[in-house]
Amino acid sequence: MIHSIQHNLSSLANLIIKLNTIEYQHKSIYLSNATIGGHTRHIIEIAECMVNGYHDGYIDYINRKRNLEIETSKEYALLKIAQLHKSLNLKDKNVEVICEIEHSSLTVQSTYYRELMYNIEHIIHHLALIKVTLVELNLNIVDENFGFAYSTVKYKNNLTKVTA
Repeated sequence: MIHSIQHNLSSLANLIIKLNTIEYQHKSIYLSNATIGGHTRHIIEIAECMVNGYHDGYIDYINRKRNLEIETSKEYALLKIAQLHKSLNLKDKNVEVICEIEHSSLTVQSTYYRELMYNIEHIIHHLALIKVTLVELNLNIVDENFGFAYSTVKYKNNLTKVTA
């Protein structure tokens, strides 16, 4: 599981390395002017909340700090991804997660591994959105499985075997 989230973060880092600053900061007309940098910031911040919350036993995704430097600086984003990559290898344990539903908040019980799974799916979702921007920019610089869940890749591979 930890390998999976690290793999997805590495995929993101490998993409960022290939982009120039203009591409990283491009406002996608298809995604309400969101940028690859903005998606990267969001991915990093949510994962940082999980790791930081692990140590406190209390994860708060809602009241996180927004670090806009991640959105604009590829180098800083790569540094943050490298730091995250090293900090994820933690043992499972019970944690509390703060949730906000409409105008009220509540705390739910979870585990670090469950939150890892959430973050894996969250990253994949944002990688898929990033891929929309890459298509918009006509940049064919990621593999065909970028932004797809492992189960989808496995399913597609099985379909290919059946029709071959």
